[in-house]
Amino acid sequence: MVVMVAMAMRMVMLVRWVVTVLAVGMVVVRMVVIVVIVPVLVRRMIAMFTMVVFMVRIIRQKVGVDVEFGVEVEAPQIKHLRQ
Repeated sequence: MVVMVAMAMRMVMLVRWVVTVLAVGMVVVRMVVIVVIVPVLVRRMIAMFTMVVFMVRIIRQKVGVDVEFGVEVEAPQIKHLRQ
């Protein structure tokens, strides 16, 4: 009976050790994933933002909008339509 109790206690200690190792391993893996993936995601977001800015610039140039000088053209006012 005493031998069985001792074996059961050893099994409990072994299970606790395995659970602790797995828990620590999961924490380490999560930290590594965060440290590796977050910079990659930030770089991708910056790249996408840069692409959008350049696309807007290209579209504005092709359409002919003068962004740099801010030139505005007003329609002429017609005072005497009958003449």
